[in-house]
Amino acid sequence: MSQIELLEKRVVLPMEAKTLYFGFDESNHAGQNRKGEIVVAVVSTLHEDSLIRYYSHHKTNVDFLNLGGVYDYRFTLLMGEEYRHATSFKTLAEIAPFLVEPFLHDELKCLKLYFDGIMKKPQKNFLRARFPQIESIVVQDFVKKGKLSKASIKKKRDIACPRVVYLADSLAHALYLTPTGNLLSHPKFIPPPLK
Repeated sequence: MSQIELLEKRVVLPMEAKTLYFGFDESNHAGQNRKGEIVVAVVSTLHEDSLIRYYSHHKTNVDFLNLGGVYDYRFTLLMGEEYRHATSFKTLAEIAPFLVEPFLHDELKCLKLYFDGIMKKPQKNFLRARFPQIESIVVQDFVKKGKLSKASIKKKRDIACPRVVYLADSLAHALYLTPTGNLLSHPKFIPPPLK
Protein backbone atom coordinates (compact mmCIF):
# COMPACT_ATOMS: atom_id res chain seq x y z
CA MET A 1 0.00 0.00 0.00
CA SER A 2 1.45 3.41 -0.97
CA GLN A 3 1.86 6.30 1.48
CA ILE A 4 -1.01 8.18 -0.20
CA GLU A 5 -3.35 5.17 -0.09
CA LEU A 6 -2.44 4.67 3.56
CA LEU A 7 -3.15 8.30 4.39
CA GLU A 8 -6.48 8.29 2.57
CA LYS A 9 -7.71 5.12 4.24
CA ARG A 10 -10.88 5.85 6.18
CA VAL A 11 -10.73 4.83 9.81
CA VAL A 12 -13.64 4.96 12.22
CA LEU A 13 -12.99 4.99 15.94
CA PRO A 14 -15.28 3.04 18.24
CA MET A 15 -18.03 5.41 19.34
CA GLU A 16 -18.18 3.82 22.80
CA ALA A 17 -14.67 5.07 23.72
CA LYS A 18 -15.00 7.09 26.92
CA THR A 19 -11.53 8.68 26.61
CA LEU A 20 -9.77 9.92 23.49
CA TYR A 21 -6.08 10.82 23.33
CA PHE A 22 -5.10 13.51 20.82
CA GLY A 23 -1.65 14.44 19.60
CA PHE A 24 -1.26 17.75 17.77
CA ASP A 25 1.61 18.91 15.63
CA GLU A 26 2.27 21.14 12.68
CA SER A 27 4.58 20.95 9.73
CA ASN A 28 6.54 24.01 10.96
CA HIS A 29 6.61 25.74 7.59
CA ALA A 30 4.39 28.76 8.24
CA GLY A 31 5.43 31.68 6.09
CA GLN A 32 8.22 29.73 4.43
CA ASN A 33 6.48 28.59 1.26
CA ARG A 34 3.25 28.68 -0.71
CA LYS A 35 1.91 25.41 0.65
CA GLY A 36 1.35 26.90 4.09
CA GLU A 37 1.17 25.20 7.47
CA ILE A 38 -0.31 21.75 7.94
CA VAL A 39 -1.84 21.19 11.38
CA VAL A 40 -2.56 17.57 12.30
CA ALA A 41 -4.56 15.93 15.06
CA VAL A 42 -4.00 12.20 15.55
CA VAL A 43 -6.51 10.54 17.87
CA SER A 44 -6.03 7.25 19.65
CA THR A 45 -8.22 5.06 21.85
CA LEU A 46 -5.16 3.41 23.43
CA HIS A 47 -4.20 4.54 26.93
CA GLU A 48 -0.61 3.46 26.15
CA ASP A 49 -0.38 6.28 23.61
CA SER A 50 -0.78 8.82 26.42
CA LEU A 51 2.10 7.50 28.53
CA ILE A 52 5.07 9.84 28.69
CA ARG A 53 8.10 7.95 27.42
CA TYR A 54 11.03 8.23 25.07
CA TYR A 55 10.09 7.18 21.55
CA SER A 56 12.33 6.98 18.56
CA HIS A 57 11.68 9.79 16.13
CA HIS A 58 10.81 8.39 12.68
CA LYS A 59 9.18 11.05 10.57
CA THR A 60 8.31 8.67 7.76
CA ASN A 61 6.54 6.04 9.86
CA VAL A 62 2.76 6.27 9.41
CA ASP A 63 2.16 2.51 9.58
CA PHE A 64 0.09 3.07 12.72
CA LEU A 65 -2.79 4.08 10.45
CA ASN A 66 -3.13 0.43 9.43
CA LEU A 67 -4.54 -0.31 12.88
CA GLY A 68 -8.16 0.40 11.98
CA GLY A 69 -10.44 1.30 14.87
CA VAL A 70 -7.52 2.38 17.07
CA TYR A 71 -6.32 5.56 15.31
CA ASP A 72 -7.83 8.26 13.19
CA TYR A 73 -6.83 11.79 12.25
CA ARG A 74 -7.90 15.09 10.78
CA PHE A 75 -5.80 17.92 9.42
CA THR A 76 -6.09 21.36 7.96
CA LEU A 77 -3.94 23.54 5.75
CA LEU A 78 -3.35 27.13 6.83
CA MET A 79 -2.50 29.47 4.01
CA GLY A 80 -2.45 33.23 3.88
CA GLU A 81 -0.72 36.20 5.36
CA GLU A 82 -2.47 35.94 8.75
CA TYR A 83 -0.55 32.73 9.48
CA ARG A 84 2.79 33.97 8.19
CA HIS A 85 3.79 35.52 11.50
CA ALA A 86 1.39 33.77 13.89
CA THR A 87 2.85 32.07 16.93
CA SER A 88 2.73 28.30 16.96
CA PHE A 89 0.94 27.90 20.29
CA LYS A 90 -1.76 30.42 19.34
CA THR A 91 -2.36 28.78 15.97
CA LEU A 92 -2.54 25.27 17.44
CA ALA A 93 -4.96 26.37 20.17
CA GLU A 94 -7.26 28.11 17.68
CA ILE A 95 -7.33 25.21 15.22
CA ALA A 96 -7.41 22.26 17.64
CA PRO A 97 -11.17 22.44 18.44
CA PHE A 98 -12.09 22.17 14.76
CA LEU A 99 -9.97 19.02 14.45
CA VAL A 100 -11.42 17.51 17.65
CA GLU A 101 -15.12 18.16 16.95
CA PRO A 102 -15.58 15.31 14.40
CA PHE A 103 -14.70 12.83 17.17
CA LEU A 104 -17.08 14.07 19.87
CA HIS A 105 -19.93 11.74 20.83
CA ASP A 106 -22.42 11.27 23.67
CA GLU A 107 -20.43 8.56 25.48
CA LEU A 108 -17.21 10.59 25.59
CA LYS A 109 -16.20 11.58 29.14
CA CYS A 110 -12.55 12.62 28.83
CA LEU A 111 -10.36 14.40 26.29
CA LYS A 112 -6.60 14.36 26.63
CA LEU A 113 -5.03 16.93 24.32
CA TYR A 114 -1.25 16.74 23.93
CA PHE A 115 0.61 19.37 21.92
CA ASP A 116 4.06 19.50 20.39
CA GLY A 117 5.47 22.80 21.54
CA ILE A 118 4.88 25.19 24.38
CA MET A 119 1.24 26.04 25.05
CA LYS A 120 0.65 29.09 27.25
CA LYS A 121 -1.90 29.25 30.06
CA PRO A 122 -4.49 31.41 28.17
CA GLN A 123 -4.49 28.90 25.30
CA LYS A 124 -4.86 25.96 27.70
CA ASN A 125 -7.80 27.68 29.41
CA PHE A 126 -9.34 28.49 26.01
CA LEU A 127 -9.19 24.82 25.02
CA ARG A 128 -10.67 23.60 28.31
CA ALA A 129 -13.57 26.04 27.91
CA ARG A 130 -14.32 24.96 24.31
CA PHE A 131 -15.76 21.58 25.33
CA PRO A 132 -18.14 22.25 28.27
CA GLN A 133 -20.00 18.98 27.64
CA ILE A 134 -16.89 16.89 28.44
CA GLU A 135 -16.38 16.02 32.12
CA SER A 136 -12.58 15.97 32.11
CA ILE A 137 -10.17 17.77 29.79
CA VAL A 138 -6.40 17.52 30.04
CA VAL A 139 -4.28 19.96 28.02
CA GLN A 140 -0.55 19.35 28.14
CA ASP A 141 2.34 20.61 26.06
CA PHE A 142 5.62 18.91 25.21
CA VAL A 143 8.76 19.76 23.29
CA LYS A 144 9.87 16.62 21.43
CA LYS A 145 13.46 17.79 20.91
CA GLY A 146 15.84 19.61 23.20
CA LYS A 147 19.41 20.79 22.71
CA LEU A 148 22.34 19.33 24.53
CA SER A 149 25.49 21.35 24.63
CA LYS A 150 28.66 19.32 24.87
CA ALA A 151 31.72 21.51 24.47
CA SER A 152 30.92 23.66 21.45
CA ILE A 153 28.84 21.02 19.66
CA LYS A 154 25.09 21.31 20.04
CA LYS A 155 23.13 18.12 19.67
CA LYS A 156 19.43 17.42 19.71
CA ARG A 157 18.06 14.81 22.05
CA ASP A 158 14.66 13.16 22.33
CA ILE A 159 12.48 14.31 25.20
CA ALA A 160 9.84 12.12 26.77
CA CYS A 161 6.28 12.79 25.64
CA PRO A 162 3.15 10.79 24.75
CA ARG A 163 3.48 8.56 21.70
CA VAL A 164 0.46 10.21 20.08
CA VAL A 165 2.50 13.44 19.75
CA TYR A 166 5.19 11.57 17.80
CA LEU A 167 2.50 10.02 15.60
CA ALA A 168 1.15 13.50 14.81
CA ASP A 169 4.67 14.65 13.93
CA SER A 170 5.15 11.70 11.54
CA LEU A 171 1.81 12.33 9.89
CA ALA A 172 2.39 16.09 9.54
CA HIS A 173 5.68 15.30 7.78
CA ALA A 174 4.05 12.76 5.43
CA LEU A 175 1.20 15.12 4.58
CA TYR A 176 3.63 17.96 3.93
CA LEU A 177 5.25 15.83 1.23
CA THR A 178 1.84 15.35 -0.45
CA PRO A 179 0.86 17.69 -3.34
CA THR A 180 -1.42 20.53 -2.24
CA GLY A 181 -4.23 19.52 -4.60
CA ASN A 182 -4.33 16.06 -3.04
CA LEU A 183 -4.45 17.59 0.43
CA LEU A 184 -7.40 19.85 -0.39
CA SER A 185 -9.43 16.91 -1.74
CA HIS A 186 -8.33 14.50 0.98
CA PRO A 187 -11.20 12.86 2.96
CA LYS A 188 -9.52 13.78 6.29
CA PHE A 189 -9.04 17.46 5.37
CA ILE A 190 -11.06 20.01 7.34
CA PRO A 191 -11.13 23.55 5.93
CA PRO A 192 -9.77 26.07 8.43
CA PRO A 193 -12.21 28.42 10.14
CA LEU A 194 -12.63 31.82 8.54
CA LYS A 195 -10.88 34.62 10.41
